Amino acid sequence: MFRRKRQLDDFGAEIEAHLKLEIERLREQGLSYEEARATAHRAFGNVTRARERFYESGRWLWWDHFWQDVRYAWRMLRKSPGFTVPAALCLALGVGVNASVFALLDFTMLRPLPVPQSYRMTILSRAGNPEFSYPDYLAYRDRSQAFTALAASLPTESSIDANDQSHLVSAEAVSANYFETMGVSAFIGRWFANENEPVAVLSYSAWRNFFNGDPRILGGSVRSESQSYTVIGVAPPAFTGINAPIQTAIWIPLHIWANQYPEARAHLLNRIHPWPRVMVFGRLVDHVVPSEAAANLNAIDGQLRRETPADSDAAAEPLTLEIVHGTPSPFTRSSAVPLDILFFLVAGGRSSDRLRQCGKSAARSRHSAPA
Repeated sequence: MFRRKRQLDDFGAEIEAHLKLEIERLREQGLSYEEARATAHRAFGNVTRARERFYESGRWLWWDHFWQDVRYAWRMLRKSPGFTVPAALCLALGVGVNASVFALLDFTMLRPLPVPQSYRMTILSRAGNPEFSYPDYLAYRDRSQAFTALAASLPTESSIDANDQSHLVSAEAVSANYFETMGVSAFIGRWFANENEPVAVLSYSAWRNFFNGDPRILGGSVRSESQSYTVIGVAPPAFTGINAPIQTAIWIPLHIWANQYPEARAHLLNRIHPWPRVMVFGRLVDHVVPSEAAANLNAIDGQLRRETPADSDAAAEPLTLEIVHGTPSPFTRSSAVPLDILFFLVAGGRSSDRLRQCGKSAARSRHSAPA
């Protein structure tokens, strides 16, 4: 900064020297001093503008503007703190609320799954409900030709026992082809390929937090809820499951998970009265769009309804398929409209109302502030 100021002073001195030489040359031609000075300045142009252009040619002009703004803000704060402080607080409140609401909307409705080619990842639903019986999932998986893979997932609360402590975590009981469908590779170890194998895959954060990132955990035993599993792999750091911002800590085979609940074991393969219900994810075949895949699934669904008549009107609703964005959970689907309304209220008209109210409050504070 100081060097540039010296350069600006040197540039001004060069301009003055140039003008003096030109004035002397014109006076030698017979012009008076006033005429020579006016002619020299007309020939050179606007001296002030030339100095400004030289000053603005510096690479750090934004730094000067920044400090000018800081000095101006500081002067205004010292001059009328009763106005500046409420105005700054109102702006901070508005920015914070907008950022928080958008972050919530991004997590729950907008963000794609952190998997390769996420634009091909779809979720199945019926009348807005993304939960299906496990037998229906098996039929869709085995009969459909529109997907490279079709997987089932049941997000649930679970526990992990480590270092003589039990930790409450989020888990996913999944089909054997879950990781193939997601298209992610294990960080260490491997994924399981059999739903009847008592094995588990840990998330990267669970591996680091509960087992200190020890690779010797592979082949070891970990207890989750009432069952023990052999750890065979660790997920990559970027993949935290389908329930963001909640992070899945452990993935276990769906059939093995069901063994600890008599009702789940009895009804998992029951199409008429199923429990639990699973979410169905599919990775589309290249050049197949969701509408085409949905038509294929609805044809299969029609066959299933003829084989096993629907026990409710909702079961006769057509299937829909869409690209996964945000958190694909039943809670998210039911809260989609309130979230949209909240976002538009915060980002739209309510923001201007809030700013007007803040402005009035700040004005009252300014008038009431001591001189």
